[in-house]
Amino acid sequence: MLDQQIPEVDAAVQKRAEKKMAKGRQFIIKNECFVATPMHSMGIKWIDHGTMATDGTSLFANPVFVDQELTRPETTFVLMHEVLHKILLHNFRLKGRDHRIANIAADHVVNILITRMGMRKAISDVKFRQFNKEWLIHFGTFKHDAYRMPQDAVMDPKYAGMDFETVYNLIKKEEDQDDGEDQDDGNKEGEGQDQGEGQGQDQGEGEGQGQSPDGNKLGEGQCPWGTLEEPTNEEGDVMSAEEVKEAVKQLERTLS
Repeated sequence: MLDQQIPEVDAAVQKRAEKKMAKGRQFIIKNECFVATPMHSMGIKWIDHGTMATDGTSLFANPVFVDQELTRPETTFVLMHEVLHKILLHNFRLKGRDHRIANIAADHVVNILITRMGMRKAISDVKFRQFNKEWLIHFGTFKHDAYRMPQDAVMDPKYAGMDFETVYNLIKKEEDQDDGEDQDDGNKEGEGQDQGEGQGQDQGEGEGQGQSPDGNKLGEGQCPWGTLEEPTNEEGDVMSAEEVKEAVKQLERTLS
């Protein structure tokens, strides 16, 4: 289901974007039944900013992004990516986790799964981890030319076979360790400096040298598309605990 055109978007751009999305949906319906079933209940809501995202019930897509930034095979891949977030209940498993890290972890899980779905021959987790992302994208691992992972996708084969929570915990642990090392480096840089150096500057200036400012870290290591949003109801409000419970039950009925 495609919502109405966005007034701010050129009609030709939206028409091309709709055609790409329709082709992607047709391929999924014909070849990936497991993904097709929950996809039917996801309305596509066109937006005038960002890229593509899901709140676990709807799919949001910027027609300019789809038209100008994605090839047709990449559009199909990103569409499958969003639907798999829904199937795996990633939006409902955020549970107060760091939103950026949660997005990165969920993207690793989903992109690995789609890649393995498309491989000509099933391989073990151990074998999959021996490949790198570039080889998996470029050297004919997909059974179909109809979908292809974008080059800027987040996918580290080392996470093969791991669930969202495990990948999240590993990434968070790595980042916490890196932050601790940066803090130690920043402290060492300050040792031995003249006591009066920097007098007259603002008191907080220069604190935490070696740490990455929040503004620079935002989105680091994250796919520029396919973000997870908090689950919302029909009114667009964040779901209550009871609404989340009912939405999960409904999805489980759909997949059973």
